[in-house]
Amino acid sequence: MKKYVLSVAAVLMIGSSIAPAVHAQDTDAGLVGSWTLSVEDSDFGPTPAPDSVFMTIERADDRLVMRRDLHFSRMGGFRFVTFDMPTDGGTYEATTVDGPQDVTVSWDGAELVMVTEVEANIGTVEVIDRLTTNDDGRTLILDRLLDVPGMGVMESTLVFLRGD
Repeated sequence: MKKYVLSVAAVLMIGSSIAPAVHAQDTDAGLVGSWTLSVEDSDFGPTPAPDSVFMTIERADDRLVMRRDLHFSRMGGFRFVTFDMPTDGGTYEATTVDGPQDVTVSWDGAELVMVTEVEANIGTVEVIDRLTTNDDGRTLILDRLLDVPGMGVMESTLVFLRGD
């Protein structure tokens, strides 16, 4: 059972995403583009690393559309998550392999903050993601806190490199 729970945590750690309510920001803070996970530069915490993650972020009026394609050979193969989200602090629905998820999205300065609550066989898992780009805009950092019932808070830092 613990192995299954850790596998669920690993998928949530990388796949889902997920603040304080503020108004939509006029900029996308350099997040728009195509991104590839740098497995070597990332810290996955207690969960296994995926084989690969590709992410695209597009601007559509006052919304950001984010799609993550993930590959886990050890945990059933391909997964995806798509967020079509106004960035006004409201709660919106994301599309995933496992069905819809609610995500609250807002800006905290230049950081995009995404909070997701995911129902799992172990209870409600809260995922808090904070996305920022570095000064030259070539690296995206996703800092994640994952609060898993019975396992506590897990932290990870995912490093993505710009592909376009």
